[in-house]
Amino acid sequence: MTSIRAYHYARCAAILGADHSAAGAAAVFDQALSNGLAAIVERAWPGEEWKREGLLKSAAELLDVVARSAEPAGGGI
Repeated sequence: MTSIRAYHYARCAAILGADHSAAGAAAVFDQALSNGLAAIVERAWPGEEWKREGLLKSAAELLDVVARSAEPAGGGI
């Protein structure tokens, strides 16, 4: 599943790269962000990308998973 999410992220990023002001660009950005985060979360913490209802978590919820689960790098900015 990660490869499908990564593909959708790449596809959306390419669309935005070609014309970031096209009609529907905000929706394409949201799709790219959600799929990119889902691919990261699925790879690092399998199963954490889903809600109980079997729906993919929102970008904000996926960011919460990363914030809660990732180890701090330390010494950063």
